[in-house]
Amino acid sequence: MSRLFRRLFFTIWLCIAGTIGLVLILARLSGALLPAEEKYPTTAALALDLVATLVATDHIDTAHAVATTLANISSSRPEIAEVASGSASACQAGAADGNRDTRFVEAGGRCFKVSVRQQHRPYIVFKYIFFPFITCLFASLLASFWLAKFLTRPIVTLKNGFHKLAGGDFTTRIGSRFTAQRDEVSDLAHDFDLTAEKLETLHATRQRLYHDISHELRSPLSRLQVELGMLRQKPGKIDTMLDRMDNEIERLNILVEQILTLARLSSGSHITVERQRIDVIELLDAIVEDASLEGLRRNVDVRLDGEKTFIAEVDGELLYRAFENVIRNALKYTAEGTTVRVHASLERAQLLKVAVKDCGPGVPPGHLAEIFDPFVRLSEPPLIDGHGLGLAIARHSLELHGGRIWAEVPGEGGLTINMEIPASCSL
Repeated sequence: MSRLFRRLFFTIWLCIAGTIGLVLILARLSGALLPAEEKYPTTAALALDLVATLVATDHIDTAHAVATTLANISSSRPEIAEVASGSASACQAGAADGNRDTRFVEAGGRCFKVSVRQQHRPYIVFKYIFFPFITCLFASLLASFWLAKFLTRPIVTLKNGFHKLAGGDFTTRIGSRFTAQRDEVSDLAHDFDLTAEKLETLHATRQRLYHDISHELRSPLSRLQVELGMLRQKPGKIDTMLDRMDNEIERLNILVEQILTLARLSSGSHITVERQRIDVIELLDAIVEDASLEGLRRNVDVRLDGEKTFIAEVDGELLYRAFENVIRNALKYTAEGTTVRVHASLERAQLLKVAVKDCGPGVPPGHLAEIFDPFVRLSEPPLIDGHGLGLAIARHSLELHGGRIWAEVPGEGGLTINMEIPASCSL
């Protein structure tokens, strides 16, 4: 607080003092008088005439009182003194030797010497110049102290909050301390709480992601260890054991590839995106054809209808992976003997919507957003083999193209995944 206080004090004091000094300088340059001189426009000659007249009319006491008053309100100080030899000749002799600041007056047979002298200017300077600067000094001290206290209190609170965040305490919140304020400082505290909340969420997500990755990698490795143990016990089943080991290795390979893909897509700027002018409907048709062949084993049909063409400038590989993950995910969860429907429609002239509907068990409405997070599988143990990365990869791929993805639960059951992709975007 001390450094901020000093800066505020010197800034406020210089502003006030500079303003006062400038006003006084301009007043003097323009010929204006000091405040007392403007209110009481007396000069030495006027004061001398007034007091001398009072003395000449034999109002000596009144003349002394007026002289005292003039000395208090102006820079002129009249003085009255009786000449020792108060004869008329003495007054005449004194008048011959006098000057414009001195006058000899005869009153009641006595001779009085009336003179006027100017007060020293340093008193006027102190009273009307130095005193305002002292006043502005105390005013600056009070204003600076209040401003420094008002500004440093929220700054110290913010500093302590950031210090806790830097130390890893993401539960820190400071907005409750500024509920009485409705200004930019309270807005800043609210933004701090939002930042801390997002950091806490990201930290929790990262910890959960580490746990999920470890779990997913540990499962095939554990099965490989079991296969190796059985192979040592029963060498005669080497062919069967090797086939199982090949399957586990393939699962590991797919998992690592999906994790790397998700990491690149999540980073955004670290992935190489190449735009191509392609027909998105043709891309969907190729994916649907491959999925239909795969669905023959479970008597599942995959059909594409709707728009016949949609030309877009996109990264074909990323978009293919997004559509394929969604369609194959629907193929996994749909019931045997059912149909997975892929419908393409134009929302606007430059926006394509693709809806993939299955006839599977569906998802509880409160968990629709969670299925797009990595490693999320709502059933424990999972009913369908997989790692829960397909929809997360699809979401990031579409977002890189300026599109979006969301899930809906239709009234007849199952699950519908909706995807939107613009015809062109900045990648």
